[in-house]
Amino acid sequence: NTLNSHRLVQFAKEKGKVDEMVEKIMSYYFEQEKDISDLKVLKAAAAEVGLDEKETEEFLESEKHVDTINDQVREAYMLGITGVPAFVINQKELLSGAQETDTWEEVLEDLGYLKSSDS
Repeated sequence: NTLNSHRLVQFAKEKGKVDEMVEKIMSYYFEQEKDISDLKVLKAAAAEVGLDEKETEEFLESEKHVDTINDQVREAYMLGITGVPAFVINQKELLSGAQETDTWEEVLEDLGYLKSSDS
């Protein structure tokens, strides 16, 4: 379960370290094969990006941001998102999974962000 990982990202956002935290958690999971549901692993990630150890521990022991994350999950399901990666553009278009360049170009043309190559 990645609930605490997502919560920790929100905590890091409050501290101005969101990019660093996302990068660290992704590295832990994809490159180092660490268990990002383990609180010890999350505390180590927080320390590596410069978050205060005591504040991080208190945060992870709390329920802060649980509702925020659950609301985001519900919103994702309402938009039709059931996996990652998923991209919602202007609350209109949903691209789920890896997409070819042609698909991206077509969607962006339909939304008026790119001129059609046919014109």
